[in-house]
Amino acid sequence: MTGPSTTPEAPTEAESGSAGPPDFDVPLLLERLEAVVDTLEGAQGPASPGSRSVPTGMADFDRLAGGLGGGRLYVVAAMPAAGKTALVLGLAGHVARVEEVPVLFFSLELSGQDLAGRLLVLESGVRMGPVGAMEIAEDDWPEISDAVGRLAQVPLHVVDEPMMTPATIEAMAARAGDGGRCVVVIDSIRHLAAAQSSAEGTPSVGEIAGLLRSMARRLDIPVVMTLPLEPNAEGGPPVELDQLGPIAAEADVIVLIERTVGTGPSSPRTRRATVTILKNRQGWRGQFRLGFSEETGGFTTFGRRAPSRPRDPRSARRRPARPDPGAPQLLVDASGGTDDEEG
Repeated sequence: MTGPSTTPEAPTEAESGSAGPPDFDVPLLLERLEAVVDTLEGAQGPASPGSRSVPTGMADFDRLAGGLGGGRLYVVAAMPAAGKTALVLGLAGHVARVEEVPVLFFSLELSGQDLAGRLLVLESGVRMGPVGAMEIAEDDWPEISDAVGRLAQVPLHVVDEPMMTPATIEAMAARAGDGGRCVVVIDSIRHLAAAQSSAEGTPSVGEIAGLLRSMARRLDIPVVMTLPLEPNAEGGPPVELDQLGPIAAEADVIVLIERTVGTGPSSPRTRRATVTILKNRQGWRGQFRLGFSEETGGFTTFGRRAPSRPRDPRSARRRPARPDPGAPQLLVDASGGTDDEEG
């Protein structure tokens, strides 16, 4: 009589706890490399529905950060009245008008009419006051009429509904892109968090940022949002990443705007803004300057009548922002040349 078999049997799937092979394809490195090559090829020419990067109209930013890349979350942070809305509005106008890429602009601070008025000022170059209290010279009307005609053709969609949530924004962005590219701009995340709080409890600003970054990756589009800052103990804006809280962990690129009054003998109504790229997952960090016009209420780099005079030679070289030890940093000069230096 033979005893029980001593040959061990293979454990069943349930006994081993194995879930079996995944029900999705695991991408090979080659597929990732092909995506990288596609990105590099798209960056060599003008933006198109298939391009992975969209120029912003800020030459120095595009040189440092590579424009707006799909699947990335961009945070524009600044103190009140430093130019957050002006920057993202000018960026949106450039992307829609010049690059012809659809833009979905969620304005949770200003009305759609106010935004349209500010874009009209930038496009026409005509100085205006608040809508309803304007005094327009007779010879300015042709410029205004031409600007309205040009802006009427751009794929810029302004949504000023106050009760927006990340889920609603994602649904609208999916429709606006229509299978191609689009750029989403949100002004600002604190207002979006407040709307979400009214709808679904009280999520933190960091949680909202995480939802927006996930949306950017799912739709493979750039998402740009503004972040109002509060003064620190010294009265100035926080410039360290750890002072930005959990948003610093979610953002792919963080831009800080600091606006100061110009001291040159040019126009007394022209100010300077220092723009610092504090964080960049896939590019350089650095610092550059933009002119801000008090007459148009916008950055001169986006205006149709941007000043043609050369830059002040004193600003030809700019110091990179806090380089990591051993990491190469990019210094931008006025001629567009770059130097790689060891930090």
